[in-house]
Amino acid sequence: MRYKAGTLFTAMLLSAGVPSGAWSYDARWSVTGEGEDIVAIDCTDCEEELGIIIACKGKGMPAEVTVNAAASEKGKDGAVAPLTMSIDGDAFTRTAQTVEFGMIGFTPVFGMAPDDPIVEALQAGEHHAFVAFSGDVTPLNLKGAREALETFKERCGWTKTADAGTNDAGAKDAGANDASAQNPIAVATFKCAKGKSIDATFYPDDVGLKLSDGRAMTLPQTISGSGARYANEDESFVFWNKGDTAFVTEGTDDKMTFKDCVSGK
Repeated sequence: MRYKAGTLFTAMLLSAGVPSGAWSYDARWSVTGEGEDIVAIDCTDCEEELGIIIACKGKGMPAEVTVNAAASEKGKDGAVAPLTMSIDGDAFTRTAQTVEFGMIGFTPVFGMAPDDPIVEALQAGEHHAFVAFSGDVTPLNLKGAREALETFKERCGWTKTADAGTNDAGAKDAGANDASAQNPIAVATFKCAKGKSIDATFYPDDVGLKLSDGRAMTLPQTISGSGARYANEDESFVFWNKGDTAFVTEGTDDKMTFKDCVSGK
């Protein structure tokens, strides 16, 4: 899966050809667009100051989040890596896909479901959030985020109706939203030593794995000091991912059963 849509808004800004002096920059969140083209951004009438884009992908569907502020000059297009957003002392780690985007650089993009706790945290946060990605920490402005995200939720179909769940139609809508929340945010194939391989499908809170030995499983994301870590309940199987690399450890002795794994573009 490759991300493209959220960054189209950035392309429009950068290709507009408007001189920097003609922009009236306002460090306040805003919402623009109609229908499925709705986006929330962390500034108004901004150009290179644009830090984050939250793009609607359909009514009730997970949004695509592009964090321009965390872009790097170096990276690998299509690589997956953990991104941590810290807001008022709470840290939220998500698996992001790196997208090479022109002058902006290698930019992290991830999926955000309507019920993702990041949404509420952004609305409740004061002043700034901080994004850690690829070894760098970048601040994000939160001025006006509460109002802008509330508008975004209404226009993107994220706001629950008063009678949701009280009739058959409401139950169907709720079921559809639950299913859509499981849409993958990135996929990657890792080629490992000794001819082994791992097909990984990343979701906001877990990863689906298909191993070359025939095994398939879904693992929840767990706490990690570096990189993204996914493990089963007794931690007898652990999948580690950092950037375009990965490995697997198994058993009580943490034997590395899949090593030197690298994903292609």
